[in-house]
This record gives sequence, structure tokens and C-alpha cells, in this order.
Amino acid sequence: MKSMTFRTLLTSAALAASLLASGLASAAEPIIPPPPPPAPVPPPACRHWDKIVFKITDAKLAGQFKLIANDPYDIKVQDNPKRVVDLKGRVLGFLNGPGKTYDPYDRAKVDIIDVEYALDCSLVGMLTPPAPIELPK
Repeated sequence: MKSMTFRTLLTSAALAASLLASGLASAAEPIIPPPPPPAPVPPPACRHWDKIVFKITDAKLAGQFKLIANDPYDIKVQDNPKRVVDLKGRVLGFLNGPGKTYDPYDRAKVDIIDVEYALDCSLVGMLTPPAPIELPK
């Protein structure tokens, strides 16, 4: 029988130790696959915009805003989709300017023709600060 040299014995011991450390020598341990990558995270917030198409039926009221009566106009306003909005009040508040009030009887002189909406979920939309939402008092 051939005798092992110290060098061969040392090499065999190092190989056995590395196999045990790597887990390849133990067949009883199951191999667990790594967890799947996390799902993409949706943007934290999207901005909701309304395009309100309207006309003012009263010539005097239209003249106050330098508009032509019975012509269609539109405004684009940022909106909260979780709240009900008074569209005619929103139009009059927009035309009067921030911080100013309007006559509630003028609401009858505004006709809403159409309302369209858009969502801005872009990175640019999320980084720019939102415009303050002015509500009529």
C-alpha cells in the first residue's frame, strides 16, 4: 500500500474543508433559490387636471371678463379626484382671480359644455410643486 505524503494529506484536507464550507458535500440541505426581485413601485402621486369647456350666456357678465357671450372657452385646473367639485363655481373663481369672490347668481349665466380630465404621473409632474387649489368662499 502506498503511503500518503504530508503534502497530499494537506491538499485532501483543504479540499474536503472547502467542499463542506460551500455546502456541496451535504446532500441533505435543499438549495433555496433567491427571492424574486421586488415589483416596480408605482409613482407616489399623480396630478389630476380638469379641462372645463364652458360658455357665458350673459353679455354683461362676459364683458366683465373681456369675453364674448355664448362663445366656448376652456380652462385647465388642477383638481382633487376624491372630492365633488362645483364646476360653475370653479369657472367663476378662475375668471375672477385668486382670493376674489363671485356673485352666486352668476352661476346661472355659465353653461358647462364638456369636462375632460388628464393624469400627470410623469417625473416632471411629481417634482414640480403643485399649484394651490383656490376654492371660492
